[in-house]
Amino acid sequence: MLGMIALLLPLASFGDPSSVRATPTASGAEPPYPLNHTLDSSIQSVGDPPLESGLETDPFTVGTPPTNHDLSSPAAQVGAPPTNSDFETGAVTPWTTTGTVTIQTGAGQGNFARFDSSGASVTSDAFTVDSSAQHLVYDIGFLSTTGNTWVRAYVLSGASYGTSTQVGSYQCNSCNYWQTMYVDIRAFQGQSVKVKFDRGTGAQVGGVDNLRTEIPFPGWEVAGAILPQHGGRRQHLHRARGAARTRR
Repeated sequence: MLGMIALLLPLASFGDPSSVRATPTASGAEPPYPLNHTLDSSIQSVGDPPLESGLETDPFTVGTPPTNHDLSSPAAQVGAPPTNSDFETGAVTPWTTTGTVTIQTGAGQGNFARFDSSGASVTSDAFTVDSSAQHLVYDIGFLSTTGNTWVRAYVLSGASYGTSTQVGSYQCNSCNYWQTMYVDIRAFQGQSVKVKFDRGTGAQVGGVDNLRTEIPFPGWEVAGAILPQHGGRRQHLHRARGAARTRR
């Protein structure tokens, strides 16, 4: 029987090699190197990215911001200042003085008290510091054009106003300008006080004006000397050393 089968096969099956070749198929074996073994392929995303993964949406405000969050509200004067706090009556009284103190008038400043002698001083009438006041505010005039101006500030408190607390000492050489000063007054809230200014010994002429108490940034509570400053068209905080600020 086997002989008969062999006889039935065409002789070409053994003579033509192409007649016995088959198309190769993948064996399923692992390649000799892992995929991207040279790490030169670009990173490809897989799956669905989270919302706003490209961070392309502009930020936006949520919720209700605190009062005066952008510091655009002007300072608020609180409480009643001492009598004749701005010297606009044209007289020093009821302030008391030592040395030579005169009332002068300056462009843009109005009436002010000027210290005309070394060691001269001026002390306000008594007034009560409002319970919400945060700053004691006043204008100091560095009036000398040829020498050093030195003005000091004190809060007088306690029995017969016998406790003197120096709250400011200001010097400027040949400046000839006015500057508004801010002092933390919270320690004296609710107390009856007087405020005293004097000219430092050996210093040149100086001035004082516009004594008052303020909340510098309504809606905020400040600690230390934090000054209102303006950058471009917007008001902002300028924090002195040791100062802090807290939203109410």
